[in-house]
Amino acid sequence: MLLFSCTGCGLAETTASDSQIQQLSDRCEIDAGVVFCGRAASYCMPLSRIGLSSSGEIATLDSSCECVKPTLVRYSVTSTTVAEGLLLEFVAEEQSSDSTPQPVHLAVEVKLKLVGGKSRTVTVNFLHALLHDQGEL
Repeated sequence: MLLFSCTGCGLAETTASDSQIQQLSDRCEIDAGVVFCGRAASYCMPLSRIGLSSSGEIATLDSSCECVKPTLVRYSVTSTTVAEGLLLEFVAEEQSSDSTPQPVHLAVEVKLKLVGGKSRTVTVNFLHALLHDQGEL
């Protein structure tokens, strides 16, 4: 079995509900879907979906694994509206030519240290899998 080549990824024990985000008081769990082996990917969620009103509330971001790089971003919702979000970039890992990756459900924790000393943890669950076919529909 081939997992990401870094520490901090754990086997996911649960996944988020169909709404993709479950929020507890200082913890939030999201289901980021499928991340394909050897390919870069990203997932962005509005800060409001994790109970924050602006990026000014966040002092620092930290990921439990090198495979997920968290960044604060601003993006256009409409031509006149801008929102803030937490961008999670999944880094493409090196593949070993002598083994075939097996699908595995993984979880990475992103810790947001808030201004004022509190913190919030976002657990990102995803399926790490090999892409077999890519075709046009």
